Amino acid sequence: MDNVTLSALMDNKIRYFVYGLINLYHILSYPKLSTLPSLVWLSNGNIWALPISLETYNSPWFSIKNMIDSAILQIKTHAFKHITFLCHPFRYGHLYHIDITEKLIKYLTDRGLKSVTLKELVESLNNKIDHFPKIDNLGIYHKTKKMRVSLPRTRQDFLGLIPENLLLAYRIIRRGHTMF
Repeated sequence: MDNVTLSALMDNKIRYFVYGLINLYHILSYPKLSTLPSLVWLSNGNIWALPISLETYNSPWFSIKNMIDSAILQIKTHAFKHITFLCHPFRYGHLYHIDITEKLIKYLTDRGLKSVTLKELVESLNNKIDHFPKIDNLGIYHKTKKMRVSLPRTRQDFLGLIPENLLLAYRIIRRGHTMF
């Protein structure tokens, strides 16, 4: 994404885009990131920016569960209760992952969450346009966000402290990088 991407999307009548604001464990805790969509004001119109809060690829079940719980805690701070969750059929439709897919669906529905398409979400947002942040600084969506290290504050943070950091170390070693 660069400076002209959003204007090009507007010129092509695209009404929303997603950007990564992933809730991956970061040293001591899950980041406490906003799940709220925002409306980006451009000279050629407005477009919704939808943060992706969860991406579960190659994560064990305890990580997926903790990411979901951490994101659910975040939405409780807003009147608008929504989490954008990245699920692709090549991952979740594959027989190798079908058990985790079933657990994931059950876990989400047991918490009262239901699925909606992004198109349905944007249609509901248009009815409440004044309740969301309005942004005119495009740079916030195409710069890499640095996660701050924050102290553990939730049960999920403490449950992830050792296993998530061991998983990170394992992934770094597997890629052939040294930690020091």
